[in-house]
Amino acid sequence: MVMATPPQSLDDIALALRTMRAEAGDPSFGEIAARIARLRSARPGARFIRRPGKVTVYDAFRDGRRRIDPDLVADIAIVLGFPERERDLRELHRAVLGGLATATARPEFTALNPESLTVIGRRRERDSARDLLMPEEGGPRHLLITGMPGVGKSALARAVAADAALARPRARVLSIGLRTASGDACITAASPSAVLTELTRVIATRPGPGLRAEATDLVLIVEDVTSPENITAFVSGLPPGATVITTSRRRIEPPHGFALLELGPMILQDACDMLATLTDGNYAPTDPARARADLALLAEACGRLPLAITVLAGQIAARPTWYLSDHLRRLEATEAGLVPALEDVYDALGPPARSVLSFLALHPGPLTPAELHIALTDTIGALEVDRSVAVLVRENLLTPRPDDVLELHDIVRATVADRAADDIPSSRRRREIETLATVLTQRFATATERARVRVTVNPTIDSWVPAPDPAEDAVPRGRRASQDWLDAQVPVAITTLQAAADVNAPDAVSRLALSMLHYLRWSSRRLDAYLACSTAMTHGRRELWGYFAMQTAQLLEATDRSVQAEELYAEVAARGGPRERIEAQTNLAVTHLWERDMSEGLDLTRAAIRAIESLGPDHGDASRTEYQSLTISVMRALLVTGRLPEALQAHQRIPVSEDPCDRRMTVIARTRLAEIHLELADADLTNATLDSAATLGDAGYETSDAITQNRHRLRAIQGLDGSDLVATLVQADRGDARSVLGVVTRATAARMAGDHARAVDLAERALGARTATPIGIWRWSAAQLNCALVLAEAGEVSRADDLARKATEEVRRFGADLIVAYGRAVLGYLGSLAGDADAPAAMREVLADPAASPLLRGWVAHRLDPTGPEPLMRHLVVP
Repeated sequence: MVMATPPQSLDDIALALRTMRAEAGDPSFGEIAARIARLRSARPGARFIRRPGKVTVYDAFRDGRRRIDPDLVADIAIVLGFPERERDLRELHRAVLGGLATATARPEFTALNPESLTVIGRRRERDSARDLLMPEEGGPRHLLITGMPGVGKSALARAVAADAALARPRARVLSIGLRTASGDACITAASPSAVLTELTRVIATRPGPGLRAEATDLVLIVEDVTSPENITAFVSGLPPGATVITTSRRRIEPPHGFALLELGPMILQDACDMLATLTDGNYAPTDPARARADLALLAEACGRLPLAITVLAGQIAARPTWYLSDHLRRLEATEAGLVPALEDVYDALGPPARSVLSFLALHPGPLTPAELHIALTDTIGALEVDRSVAVLVRENLLTPRPDDVLELHDIVRATVADRAADDIPSSRRRREIETLATVLTQRFATATERARVRVTVNPTIDSWVPAPDPAEDAVPRGRRASQDWLDAQVPVAITTLQAAADVNAPDAVSRLALSMLHYLRWSSRRLDAYLACSTAMTHGRRELWGYFAMQTAQLLEATDRSVQAEELYAEVAARGGPRERIEAQTNLAVTHLWERDMSEGLDLTRAAIRAIESLGPDHGDASRTEYQSLTISVMRALLVTGRLPEALQAHQRIPVSEDPCDRRMTVIARTRLAEIHLELADADLTNATLDSAATLGDAGYETSDAITQNRHRLRAIQGLDGSDLVATLVQADRGDARSVLGVVTRATAARMAGDHARAVDLAERALGARTATPIGIWRWSAAQLNCALVLAEAGEVSRADDLARKATEEVRRFGADLIVAYGRAVLGYLGSLAGDADAPAAMREVLADPAASPLLRGWVAHRLDPTGPEPLMRHLVVP
């Protein structure tokens, strides 16, 4: 199993609390609340820590809760006399929420214009940060900002990033939020490698507004990190020259290469300036000196915390006839603390505004007024949605971004979510989330059709997704525009899926996940696809568990988590339906084929094919797609083991379908067939097969790259220019398999053009990216051999020889005999460059190798006897 079955609810925690209360002599809930108030009053920053009422405390002891504050649970244990239970209870809370959709953080990426990033005050802190980021030689080039919630870490980080970017003419600024809306307690952060992969995808596909086209230097703001280990792993995968500014509400040690800036409340002058700027005189007129004095008292009453000042400024703006002294008296009459002040604001809102704010607080995604209209119009009406948003913006509880996303601070979100969990009936909240999920499901189905990005067809599964709506105007009608719409809507859809899981709406979870999956797989958004599938696996319809478990396992495998993937495959093989069991067997075989041992993997794969064929001529409950995929895997395995005639025979076994969705597999099969024809030294048939594959339709980024790389290789081996083809590949060095192999292709193109300096630079970057990249053994060995050729022709023959020997030995153990033959040819070629007298004998051994292809044999024969017939491959390039 991937993980132990988590508790099904928070009742386990409530039971533990009731047991401790009984053992402590059954103190009243009011007494427990008073003890917690005294406990919290003794802590630093006590003025801004919530004091729970007895009703809130009582709720922690009752069954049936969907949410509970882990800090409250811990404090109850302490005041009942069981401090040793605090850690256990927090772990239990994590275990419970580990089964909730919000237990997996979805990083949020935002491109920022450095010229628009400002902060009021904090000049001393900005100067300190600038000095820390511009140290003497060998000092840190990254910054960690720590501080309590609401102290202004994000605003300062953005201002510091702007200072750093404006000092570098080719800089681009990106903000990465690592937490979901519900806070970092019990949130499992995405792995550093997953964040890196998503970062490089965002850089390559969505540079964002305000970024100069030539920008290359990265200034990254990474918000809400939870451990120095995660920071270190993330930074190690970044390109040289990147500057990272991180924030954390935790007190963590700065990793190597990071300077530490501990941020406290603003100095009084800065706090007064901020409050004066935000209120802009929007209060009853009074003597200027008295106004300054009142502003100073109000700033102190806010603890000089930027968030508290912002909330207060909204309250002042909402009451323009009040004097500043009136606000001061109101604050003095309020129970001390920022959270009670926020609750006071919440209570003063009208019911429609509370509905809007609570929906935003309970939904973890980047919502705009458009989503609020969908979810809440039936509840409060469209006009009230707009009025409520205006009220909340005026009160400074919401901040509208340029892209219309409505932001609220985590303290506001947590406070309102806690109140809303008790004020809003769960049935009503479920209806609102289901309404939004249903509309998004329909729109994703329509956009997927218009964008033409369906990757597979499965009638049983696709029956859960609504048909495209020709009359849907919210989705653009052009193919490219529809793809852009899908890309922009993914964050909203993923977080709506998580919200639907939290309100126990399995039908909405399954349907929305299925409607998104075509685009997520087609666009290689593996992290989002994993979040969708894993959420649907645990919170969707039970009858779809096997399907989503298989999808989740495949995505684990694609993100280099093969052990977890194999465990989940084994679980599906034991629990799934007939189709899922065969599919699990299939994937275990393919995993063995490409990651363990090729010979044994071939045997397992053929056994899986026989299992499908045993179900009948139509392959029974197993779809044609799985059969095609397996056969294509066998076909490619036979190619890289040097058994070309058998590979051709395998291709003939692949069923052909005119169904548009089945064309993807046909495109992939023909791309692999072209690789076989090329190794058979048939240039015309190779070109014709690639043309055929390209004209059948779009099969996704990776297959499109494979077609381009095969065309380039055909040109390169003949000494022809392929720079126009290379220009179509991903140009960003993203650290994933696709981009790394693209970099190797670009290095080979530079080698063919005689630009050895550029070729070596590209080869070095590809070799350096390996550690963060899940690339199959034989493909990586082939890439290393091509990099060795680059190094050798640039004069680094000895280093190239070491690299080629290592790659050849690794692929020999794996069993990819064709690549072994190419490795031996590369070593012979390097020997000839070094003047080794034994090089010709090594070349002749390649001619005697049965795994050597006709293409390779032709090149070797011509190297040994240049007077012989001109071969198709004039320049050695490894497949």
